[in-house]
Amino acid sequence: GGYGYEWDSLGDPSLIAPIRRVYPHNGFRILLAAFAQALRDETPLEAAPFVASYARERFGLSSADGDRLWRALNHDATPMAAGTPIEPALRSITAARRLFQRLRPIRHQTEFAHLKLMIDLRHHHLRFKKIERAVNSSLFRARQAARYSLQLGGLLREARNLDRRYAALQTGFLQREEIAEDMAYRSRKLRLLHARLARTSRA
Repeated sequence: GGYGYEWDSLGDPSLIAPIRRVYPHNGFRILLAAFAQALRDETPLEAAPFVASYARERFGLSSADGDRLWRALNHDATPMAAGTPIEPALRSITAARRLFQRLRPIRHQTEFAHLKLMIDLRHHHLRFKKIERAVNSSLFRARQAARYSLQLGGLLREARNLDRRYAALQTGFLQREEIAEDMAYRSRKLRLLHARLARTSRA
């Protein structure tokens, strides 16, 4: 992740706070396995065959499903900086989510649940970013507030379900307070924008 600093009057850091939180590494066993495989091999790791083999041996998936997993994991992960088009990334993650919904692992379901949750979190985030940009654009009008508030209310309900899944997967790996902090950070902008639009629609 990335960190921000607060400094005291003498120029020493008094607080180091995360400003970019990433998914905990207990969800990335597949990357550790790929790294270990690359160390053993004398030739460069070929990612697609590795994922197909991992899907078959680790999750008990078929060859066809291994290909689906590879395609899903290769979704467009472009960071949504200001000015970055959202629609291509949203179409990509929506397709990846559909692929994941077709997969039925017979082994190591908890590990697989991490991967599926990451896909669902990205899908949720991009749908929020699409609304956020619409609301902050020069084309937004106050009469649209109620419609967007309703959509954000739906995303808030989805966020609570995502939080439950996240807490279940991270309990025992992260401290309870850090799990709560992660969840609050992830939905903060969503909650603030929903409250702002709710006030506007009542005005």
